[in-house]
Amino acid sequence: MVAYDYLPLLDETGYVPTRHYAGGEEIYEYCKMIADRFNLYDLAVFGTTVTSTVWDAESELWNVETDRGDTIKARFV
Repeated sequence: MVAYDYLPLLDETGYVPTRHYAGGEEIYEYCKMIADRFNLYDLAVFGTTVTSTVWDAESELWNVETDRGDTIKARFV
């Protein structure tokens, strides 16, 4: 599968893959660029494990707990 098929948002970012089949390092750097451009780091939690997900029907949100003690409400998991 060529890089144009599995690297999203190429038109929006103006990014052109360096090779027909992008390697792991290029894919990783591209993912970091996307996260920076769309401010995804502000919404992400890294270096943690989800320990519990419980659906709250009243709020229509997931209650997600992590091994760091985070409690997060999420629409999607």
